[in-house]
Amino acid sequence: MGEVRQIVEDGPVSSVPGVTFQSQLSDEQGNVLQIVPGQGYRYLARPPYSVMTNFSPFKGDSEKHPWMGWDRYNTAVGMLEASGDGFDVAECFELLRATSQTVCPTVVSMVFDVSARTVHWCEDRNWDKVESRTMVSSR
Repeated sequence: MGEVRQIVEDGPVSSVPGVTFQSQLSDEQGNVLQIVPGQGYRYLARPPYSVMTNFSPFKGDSEKHPWMGWDRYNTAVGMLEASGDGFDVAECFELLRATSQTVCPTVVSMVFDVSARTVHWCEDRNWDKVESRTMVSSR
């Protein structure tokens, strides 16, 4: 994540015309880097949790659109605050199921288990078809 953080600190990040994206990266120490092209970035040192949204965390509730999802965001935060320290991959997928979009359908839902170095994902909200891949260490 250090290399990506350096890129966002060195200058603005932009989307290509007609496409917008937000990203949230985390490292093995639990630090989080949120990037919103055209608006900036936020680095969070070991937050208890971090929720990625499909609306700008920098604009808050200043803009409105049908897929915005403040309700889904609040659901996620509530589930995380109530979860305690034992939050696991299965609970994370329950959170993703509870907050997935239908107006602009969620295409891919992903969970990275840093302790197992394994990424889990499902496509098109097929919650019973979770796939996994363990990452090979480059060290």
